[in-house]
Amino acid sequence: MQQRNQTSSRDETLSAYLESERRLHGEHSEQSETQAHVEEHFKTTKRPPNVILALIALSLTLSGIAISQPGIRMPITHIASVISSIRHIDDSDSFRKADAANINAIAINTKLPARIRASALTVFPAGTKTSDSTGKKREINPSWERMSDISRENPSDMGILALAVRKGTQGSFRIDRPELENIASPSIDSKGVPLQVTPLRQITHPDAIARMRADCARGEKIDPENAFWPLMMASVHLSAHEDKEAFDALMRASTKPAWREYVQDEIGMHRAYATFRFGEQGYLGELVRQTSILFPHYASLRGLSRALVGHAILLEQAGRTQDALKIRTALRKVSLKVSLESTSDIGSLVGIAMHSISTSRVKGIPPLKVKAGDAGQTEAARKAVALGNMQRYVDHARAVGQLDEATSAMQDFKRITDDRERLTWGTERDWEILFKKIQSSLVGAGGSLAIAMNIAWLIVLGGVAGIVIRVSPIGRGGRLAPGVTLMLIGTSAVVLWGVSAFVIGTFATPHGFISTWGTFMGYAPEPMEDGVESNTQLSAGLLSAVGTLIATALPMLVMLGGVIGGAINRRASFSRSIVFAFRGAAVVAIVIGVPAVLGLMVAAGRNDISLMQEQRQEWTGGLEERIAKKAAVKPDANRSASADE
Repeated sequence: MQQRNQTSSRDETLSAYLESERRLHGEHSEQSETQAHVEEHFKTTKRPPNVILALIALSLTLSGIAISQPGIRMPITHIASVISSIRHIDDSDSFRKADAANINAIAINTKLPARIRASALTVFPAGTKTSDSTGKKREINPSWERMSDISRENPSDMGILALAVRKGTQGSFRIDRPELENIASPSIDSKGVPLQVTPLRQITHPDAIARMRADCARGEKIDPENAFWPLMMASVHLSAHEDKEAFDALMRASTKPAWREYVQDEIGMHRAYATFRFGEQGYLGELVRQTSILFPHYASLRGLSRALVGHAILLEQAGRTQDALKIRTALRKVSLKVSLESTSDIGSLVGIAMHSISTSRVKGIPPLKVKAGDAGQTEAARKAVALGNMQRYVDHARAVGQLDEATSAMQDFKRITDDRERLTWGTERDWEILFKKIQSSLVGAGGSLAIAMNIAWLIVLGGVAGIVIRVSPIGRGGRLAPGVTLMLIGTSAVVLWGVSAFVIGTFATPHGFISTWGTFMGYAPEPMEDGVESNTQLSAGLLSAVGTLIATALPMLVMLGGVIGGAINRRASFSRSIVFAFRGAAVVAIVIGVPAVLGLMVAAGRNDISLMQEQRQEWTGGLEERIAKKAAVKPDANRSASADE
């Protein structure tokens, strides 16, 4: 008995000693017991509770059933394609030159649809350089030749043929009649003294004239009611100094019932090309396609108008007023057709400008002009001057006995003047609406990307945490040294931010827009007054910062939560608190995050599809129809125009 008591006394003494050692090192017996209990509980737990597995299975099953529905699957696939392809929206010269090999491969691949090949040629970098030598013939752009050949291979496709004709006026083909244009619109110095005609430095190559002549003739034969073809043919004749043939082509154009440039066909070609190369680009892609359409033939048409009026002035000065008035009347009628039936605002404005040219400088008399200074820059002063110049033409028509032309000209003048006011009304508000649409589309696509990235990160980190808890000293109840733990946390933070930044920079910052950092990047419109530009840039910067944080911060917050939890709950392992936090976050990401991401993608996809379809209706219909659309959106447009009058 005495020996047993001595043994018990030694055990108590040893226990007291060990307890004092633990206290000396900051440990407590109840902490050790709790820690042992936690570690023993983990060792005996081989798999998650059945309720967790059931929640995960239910979430994934319901998500799969939802995706199988077309109404849900379509917006999801749409926004996913937009996120994947939007990085290709890049209209810079450096990008196009670097991509020239791919574009060329598409353009020469005869197995591809003709419209995709033709569209590739519109983005192909310029292949020739014009010479600066006086009298040197302008070289033909090979992309125009190839596009013209494609149109000949597909003779029934008027869209490709019209695109080839418009493309031909971009550098290769010019009217080159400055002696006539200068008569109708002489250059003057700051004092109003006419300047001499600039010497002709280049002339159009005969092959370019022949190619344009053949294409316009083919278009007029296939599309006989369209004034576009004979009017472009008139420019061919003037370039070849075939003045009589040019007047005949002008007369034919003035009698045609329609004006079709097939601009919508070109947009459709660009859409097919972009879809073939990059996939569906949604609203932003549609917007970029429409705003990047070039209209080089409008410069040719304005030059044609000045050359024809210059010739009419020569006839008037020679006493052949009736012949001159026929030219002016025909040009005025076809100009009215251009302004009313063009499907773009710029086309309508060019038609209005051509109408103004057709009635200007009768007998070469200089037109009335607004006075210099603030008083002359008012809208009322400009209207008065325009009306005065028109009245001169009306008086001239009456003087030569053309009363019908005088009446018709004044009526058409009042009509297009009113249309121009309504067409240009509310331009600043148009920018505001466009800005909101772009932000809406970017937020939808970028938000889907950001949250999907977070969900993927949490699931990956949860899987890594599951591996760590099984194969590392943490899983066996051990602890990592504080230095090692902090190093792992820092490394994980760098990896999280680095990979997230790379993904966002790759998928969510297209060059076609302001490439500020982050998913919710801003779009800066043209500089405006009252500090709007600086406010827009500031908003863009703030949105960028918020977008970047949202896209990368959630996993970091989970990690920091684990760190804080481990620091506060000293009874549990510091390292294991972090690991368990990530495992729990992964479960939450699957159960709640996956359905949330799918729901956001559905909402974003439907919004983007709606914006895309709305944008496709922008350049449709004639001038009156487009004005009616604007008035429907802005009911006070007509009242504003009336108030200005």
